[in-house]
Amino acid sequence: MPVPLLPMWYSNNASRLAFLGIAIMFAAIARAAEPHMELPAGAAPPPGFVLTVLEVTVNREQQDEAIIALRDGAGRVFVAAADLARWRLRLPDQAPTTYQGERYYPLSAFKGLVATVDDQAQTLSIEAPPAMFAATQIDAMAPPVPVPQRSAVGGFLNYTLLATRADTATTWAGSFELGAFGRWGSATTTAVASTVAGKTDTKRLESTWTYAIPDRLATVRAGDTVSRAGAWGNAVRYGGVQYATDFATQPNLVLTPGQFVAGQATIPSTVDVFVNNALVTQQAVKPGPFDITNWVPTLGANPLVATLVLLFGVVGVPFFVVSTSAPLLQKWFGSTGHASAKDPYFLYGASNLGSMLALILYPVWVEMSFNLEFDPTEPNIDPILSQEMNAVGTAIASDLTAAGKPGIAIHAAYDFWSPSRHYQAFHGGLRIL
Repeated sequence: MPVPLLPMWYSNNASRLAFLGIAIMFAAIARAAEPHMELPAGAAPPPGFVLTVLEVTVNREQQDEAIIALRDGAGRVFVAAADLARWRLRLPDQAPTTYQGERYYPLSAFKGLVATVDDQAQTLSIEAPPAMFAATQIDAMAPPVPVPQRSAVGGFLNYTLLATRADTATTWAGSFELGAFGRWGSATTTAVASTVAGKTDTKRLESTWTYAIPDRLATVRAGDTVSRAGAWGNAVRYGGVQYATDFATQPNLVLTPGQFVAGQATIPSTVDVFVNNALVTQQAVKPGPFDITNWVPTLGANPLVATLVLLFGVVGVPFFVVSTSAPLLQKWFGSTGHASAKDPYFLYGASNLGSMLALILYPVWVEMSFNLEFDPTEPNIDPILSQEMNAVGTAIASDLTAAGKPGIAIHAAYDFWSPSRHYQAFHGGLRIL
């Protein structure tokens, strides 16, 4: 039994023409909606080349813009340097072909790159290894803390009062801090007062005006204070102006090297960084090598006990052995029958002299003799331990600063009274003050 045709094909020629016209119109609209590029009018390719318009896919990622490429007689494709830079491909070490002031490089010059051209669809498909792409560097730290706004005008008064009574005598004492703040900074003054045997005495201690400049990590101070009286002299009042770097104006600023991860991506990817099964950062990366730096590790549970145990084994025991060497030698030497055993403290002076000689000779002899570019960290301490200590110290400082605690300092320099104690400062010793 024959299959009946659609009713429209039984209609007249006018209906058929109308249907064909509508189909052609929709096809033209769809063609116009597709991204395309036309060759510039009057453009002539270099001798031996032809111009072609291609839509490009790089590592299965469709590019937004089509390109005008050159093709030679052998079918090789030459791409403009601007397009290669837009795809983040490194330029090859080969002389380019110049066309209308633009440099064109053959894709065959990229070792390991696979380029497939579909002449009928006018498409170019590129598969390139990650090493050919420019590296992506991502700073995973939170955005910089905005510059604090200047506060409105206000003030405060802190005081401590003390009263004692012995027999029939009552003594009163107190300390006071009066302050005011505003857009012009803050001004404080402190004083003490006491009442003994009916006589009241009041002394102003210090007055300070402070103006913070967070965007410059600086603070300006002006004021005066009074020194403490000694056994051989009276108190002296002095004053001055100070302009100094102040990291407390940006407590989240970290200058020590942070954690980092590195890798390679073939296609646009999302990298999740986990530490101890805890997600610490999530970053979108482009094809090619990538570095994710300055991510803050999640400490999880209280790391104090584990850190102390690790420090005791890695640092405590060796430091105990080293620090007890000089006292033990003096003790043992004093127990002998040697003529100098009555005064063994010259060994302590020899120990300090050796430490000073080591500090002096290391940069001028050891580094030069062994071509050391920089002073290395302590070789007996694992670098991972140093990174974890930095993370713990930074987390503690951030928590204390967020809680409003004063006197928090990081990256500060400390001096030591004994040359032997400079070892940890100059050789990356671990400590949290």
